[in-house]
Amino acid sequence: GLSATNYTFNPAASAVSYVVNPAILNLTISKTYNGDASFSNTNTYTISGTRYNSDTVPTITGGSATTASANAASYTSFASSNLALSNTNYTLVGGTVSATIDKANAYVIIGSNQSSTYGSIPSINYSFYNNANGTGGAAITSPAGLAGTATITNAPTASSNATSYNLTYASGLSATNYTFNPAASAVSY
Repeated sequence: GLSATNYTFNPAASAVSYVVNPAILNLTISKTYNGDASFSNTNTYTISGTRYNSDTVPTITGGSATTASANAASYTSFASSNLALSNTNYTLVGGTVSATIDKANAYVIIGSNQSSTYGSIPSINYSFYNNANGTGGAAITSPAGLAGTATITNAPTASSNATSYNLTYASGLSATNYTFNPAASAVSY
């Protein structure tokens, strides 16, 4: 190594620790609302940023990250994260975060066996379900932020003739975590 006219260079009495920190990468991750604020490697994600030495993009191998809320929204940070990458030369700590919880589908299931009398104002009851048939899944009770008035296709009025009407949800409802859709089939009223 080193040489000089008036000095002899010797190693220090003890070694000094030198740390190579992992390079920082960025994360874009998304999932559909499920009432849980956590993300993991099972969600859809993209890792971006500069990689070195021809390294491939690392994958998330374990751990989880949690947003401040479980509500459907976009988040730019995690409340906590211990996501691990497949290449320890890289980290997500300090990188940008774009975490999205998308609204889940909810289906407006119009109750069967409903009727009204000619000349009276009909009352149409419906519920929310996580599948279009209204069976084999789960009922959704009291969706957060439920607002609006349901518009029902073919809904009878007080002046509607005495007959059967095939009813389906058309539009009008919104909620924080759900997008409302019509059931798989109409219900006879």
